[in-house]
Amino acid sequence: DAMAGARLEMVGMEDLGMGWSEAAYHFSYTPVRGDEGSLKEWTLSCGDDQGVDHSLTATVSVRTRLCSYTAAEGETLSSMTRKYQLSTNWLNVWNANPALSDPDLHLGAATVVKLGPTYTVRAGDTLSSIAAEFSTTVKKLLAVNPGVNMVPGEEMMAGTPLCILACTNQNSPSMNYK
Repeated sequence: DAMAGARLEMVGMEDLGMGWSEAAYHFSYTPVRGDEGSLKEWTLSCGDDQGVDHSLTATVSVRTRLCSYTAAEGETLSSMTRKYQLSTNWLNVWNANPALSDPDLHLGAATVVKLGPTYTVRAGDTLSSIAAEFSTTVKKLLAVNPGVNMVPGEEMMAGTPLCILACTNQNSPSMNYK
C-alpha cells in the first residue's frame, strides 16, 4: 500500500470571503516494517474545485534509513529491542551507539538509534556465509532486512546493503558502524 504509514491531516481552514477559502494540511510519515532502506515518494496537488486556478504540485520524498530506528519519548534500549524483537541482547544495540552513555537512559522523542552496522554484499556472498562472518543467524538477517527475499544457499547480488545484528555483544573486526 503506497499510503501505509503516511497521513495527510487538515489543520486549518480560513474563509477568505467572496467564495474563496484556504486550507492548511500537515503531512506525516511513519515508516512501517519493510520500509527499511527504501525511498518513498508522494505527489501532493492543490487547486480550486472549479478548475479555474491551475493546481500546484509538490513531491515529498523520504528515504528510510537501513539499520536505524527513531525512538519514541521515554523508550530505553531494552524496551525498544523487546518491543520490536530486534534482539534479545540489547547490548548489541548499545554497542552500535557509543554516544549513548547509559543503556537505561530514557531516550528523547526522535532520537535516532543505530541497530547495528550496514554490510555491503560482495560477489559470492550468501545469507549463510554472511551470518557466519558476523556471528549471527540467517533468521536474524532476514528479520532485520525484510526487503530481502532469498533462500540461505543462494548467492546474493553484490552491492546489496544489509543490516547486521550480531548474536554477540562483542564487536566483529569486520563491522563498520559508520
